[in-house]
Amino acid sequence: MIIRPETETDIQAIFDLTKDAFAPMGFSDGTEPGIIDALRADGDLLLSLVGDDDGIIAHVAFSPVDLTCAGRWIGLGPISVVPGRQRRGIGTMLAREGLAQLECQGFDECVLIGNPKVYGPMGFVSGGLSYRDLPEEIVQWHAFGAAKPSGKIIFAAALEQS
Repeated sequence: MIIRPETETDIQAIFDLTKDAFAPMGFSDGTEPGIIDALRADGDLLLSLVGDDDGIIAHVAFSPVDLTCAGRWIGLGPISVVPGRQRRGIGTMLAREGLAQLECQGFDECVLIGNPKVYGPMGFVSGGLSYRDLPEEIVQWHAFGAAKPSGKIIFAAALEQS
């Protein structure tokens, strides 16, 4: 598998992949493919990586985040892997590559909403952040340095409207 930035010719494949990957998830409301398109249209898709293995089998999106504390922040998600290849570390590889690129670009931390069992092994932790009325344990962050965030997360408009 090759990890690379998305190209214009990948857009429909990313939409279809995201739709298929989230369809069986009980927490999904089906808006994830449209969110990625809206992030792209708004200029808020700051990093979009695909896993290409003779076709797009995985995708991760990163977009801007505002916090009520100092620093350059980025949000991770949605992240998708083709259903037949989930739980094999492909999404983790994409996320780690994205985090490495973002650290080199000068971002301080990355935040996400997700399952601690999935994102904990990638270095994400809970505590200090809030988002809407969600439980604190699913509001997670990963620091590239020694900073520890606190405050309320505000995601890009496309994610806030979902």
